[in-house]
Amino acid sequence: MLLILSAAHAAGLLGEDDVLSSAICAQTNAVRQAHDLLPLIHSTALSRAAQLHADQMVEHDFFSHTAPPSAPWRTGQDRLVAAGVPLPRAPAENIATWYAMRYEPGDGYRVIDPGRFQYRSQGFTLQPHTPESFAAALVAYWMDSPGHRANILSTAPSTLGCAATMYMQHRFPMYKAVQVFQ
Repeated sequence: MLLILSAAHAAGLLGEDDVLSSAICAQTNAVRQAHDLLPLIHSTALSRAAQLHADQMVEHDFFSHTAPPSAPWRTGQDRLVAAGVPLPRAPAENIATWYAMRYEPGDGYRVIDPGRFQYRSQGFTLQPHTPESFAAALVAYWMDSPGHRANILSTAPSTLGCAATMYMQHRFPMYKAVQVFQ
């Protein structure tokens, strides 16, 4: 079952959307700098396009670069036009589903009460991410994937937009995150 949390609840977990977007962009640039690459300029329009996609992936319950017919913006180009991104439009896009809590996949968790979780095997309570720790875990996840890594370390783009939308998966808070490079 998929449940979109209220904006107030989502803001209480990791902060406002623009703070989370900025943290993901900053972490991406930190990784680029560690690889002797120039930082990418944060683009509000690209972040709007990323937010459109993150929101529709949650609302229409899918995970893909191409949206199903029920979603309003099928392709990356559709999202860029809707966000007001000027021509030329030749973006690269990273997407991910990632945990709102500091959780290592595979260990299993149990729900203690709404909003509180424990590792099954270890028994200690999971802590929520900060925007910075979420961004670090998310970008590290992307860096472990050859295609996503290539987008992050590419010298072709000069601008970057990032966004994430929270949802509940089996009562566990998750985010669908998007990066758009141009």
